[in-house]
Amino acid sequence: MEKKKPTLKLRWSSYAKDNLMDIAEYIKQESPQNARKVIQKIRETAQKITQNPEAYPVMQEISSEDMIYRYALCYKYKIIFRAKVWYILVIDIFHSSRNPETLQNIKEQDTK
Repeated sequence: MEKKKPTLKLRWSSYAKDNLMDIAEYIKQESPQNARKVIQKIRETAQKITQNPEAYPVMQEISSEDMIYRYALCYKYKIIFRAKVWYILVIDIFHSSRNPETLQNIKEQDTK
């Protein structure tokens, strides 16, 4: 019988939590109902990452040989994460129209 790979725990950096709240506040200005819907979907998408993190694309703009960053898409938001030994760390969430050159601070958030 084939052993199931254990599901990793999900952790959020304080930076990602702050960005999630900013997204909620921004959408809430137009529609509180849509804000709840989008935030819930982002959380669900992040939770799904724990089942098979390697299935998600590598974030080429910021990855290196020893630091692989991946992302999951939810609506037009990218959920940037890194798979650690025992958990998945969500490092950032941002609108996909954001300039990738502004993403270099993600590596700084990885240590917080």
